[in-house]
Amino acid sequence: KWNPYRLAAGAILFGFVNAIQLRMQAMAGQMVAYQILLMLPYLLCIVVLTMVSRKAGGPANLCVPYKRE
Repeated sequence: KWNPYRLAAGAILFGFVNAIQLRMQAMAGQMVAYQILLMLPYLLCIVVLTMVSRKAGGPANLCVPYKRE
């Protein structure tokens, strides 16, 4: 289930949330600490990766040494 399209979707999601937090910083002003808003993209990625990784499986021969015959 290792797919480059899923990787691209994750990168787009991270960029989108990063853009949203910049807008929220401009709108919120002093109401919310900017450090909390800076954490949003990273926290969302950790949550999404945790949820997705439960179902994901790696390639069958991952970490199996190659022996030339």
